[in-house]
Amino acid sequence: MPAKPVIALRQAPAGKSNLKIRVDARGKPVGGRVVAQIRGGSTYKPQLRSTGRGYVDRGEQRIGRGSIVADTRGLEAPGIITESKTASTESLFRNGDRVLSLYAPGTGESVREVFWTPNTGYLPQSIKEISWALRDHHNDEFRLFDPRALDILYAMQLMLQRPETHIISGYRSPETNALLREESRGVAKNSFHMQARALDVRMPGLGVGQMRMAALSLRAGGVGYYPRSNFVHIDSGPVRSWG
Repeated sequence: MPAKPVIALRQAPAGKSNLKIRVDARGKPVGGRVVAQIRGGSTYKPQLRSTGRGYVDRGEQRIGRGSIVADTRGLEAPGIITESKTASTESLFRNGDRVLSLYAPGTGESVREVFWTPNTGYLPQSIKEISWALRDHHNDEFRLFDPRALDILYAMQLMLQRPETHIISGYRSPETNALLREESRGVAKNSFHMQARALDVRMPGLGVGQMRMAALSLRAGGVGYYPRSNFVHIDSGPVRSWG
């Protein structure tokens, strides 16, 4: 007899809808498409259970309180307005599907997701898939990513015509951020990485100077320039730049 599906459910705050992850006994999603493909052909979906302190998956990896379930009002916010140099690029951003193709060297995983469509807007399930790919690979903690940060990265991919972005750092747990601060004075104490609002990225075949100029032209958030480490930082915070 096939194993009964399990529904892992976290209680959402009052007035907000619950988000459910429906999986079978092997942790595979039920009744939906699998979209986050991990290199090697396998897939992974966390199955959560409450511990009173947060949520853990079947492998007993701690997932911080507030991960997987987020304020869905953020997913309904309008996308950023690009100031691209060509009307065709701006038209694609406003009127076409927004797709991210990402590779995370820290985990060896790739993901390609449509996360926004003109008819539907932001797609919460796709953003969850992307957020898992952008998790803290030191401890597998993750939070639902700010769609505005994903919009900024997509606009950069569109402008620079890059098929894939390498993610050096996505979400960062407080513990990981503290460790990195001990190693480098350049790590902010209240980093936007801890809020799932920042990405450190590089794009194969492009210099970080080109990436920096593209990010600055959007005027949509923070831009950090790290030529020695060969990456650019982008975030959905106030417009500012450094490096």
